[in-house]
Amino acid sequence: MQITINGVAHEWTEPEISHEQICELAGQPVYASVVYSGPRNGDMQRSGMTFKGKSIKAEDGLRIDAVVTGSA
Repeated sequence: MQITINGVAHEWTEPEISHEQICELAGQPVYASVVYSGPRNGDMQRSGMTFKGKSIKAEDGLRIDAVVTGSA
C-alpha cells in the first residue's frame, strides 16, 4: 500500500504505523505534531492525531503530516 508523509509517497507493508516510525520517515523528532487523514473501509474518511507510543491503522491512500509546531 502507499501512504504519503509530508508529501512524500512511501510503500508500506505493515498493518499499522507508529508515531515514532512516522517521525523517522518524515525526518522529524518524536515530539513532532502528527496529523493524518485517509480512507476508512474504502469509502469513509478518517482523521486524527498521533502521539508518542500510539500506532494507527495503515491503509492505502493514508496522508500524514509531521511537523514541529513549537511551544504554545
